[in-house]
Amino acid sequence: MTDLEKELIEIICGIHWMARRYVSGRSTYAVLSLNQHTSALIRLGIQLPEADGTVWALDGMGRLYDGLTNEQAEEARLADDRAMDRPSEAT
Repeated sequence: MTDLEKELIEIICGIHWMARRYVSGRSTYAVLSLNQHTSALIRLGIQLPEADGTVWALDGMGRLYDGLTNEQAEEARLADDRAMDRPSEAT
C-alpha cells in the first residue's frame, strides 16, 4: 500500500465516524448515502471505526429509507440508544 493510500484511508476513517454520528436519526438523503458508501468501503476491506458501537446510520423517516439489513438496523438502533443514554427496548 502506498503512502497516499494509507493517508486516504486514515482520512476516510477519521471522517466516517463523525458523519455517522451526524446523520443517524435525521430525515435526509445523507443517511442512505452514508450507508451505501459504508457498504462499499467494507467491501474494499477498509476497517471503519465504530461510533457508539456501529458504522451504520438510521433514517429518521424509518427503515424504508436507510438501505440497511434488519441486523444492521438493529445494531444502529442500539448504538443510537447508547449515544442518547436511553435504555434499549427488548425486541
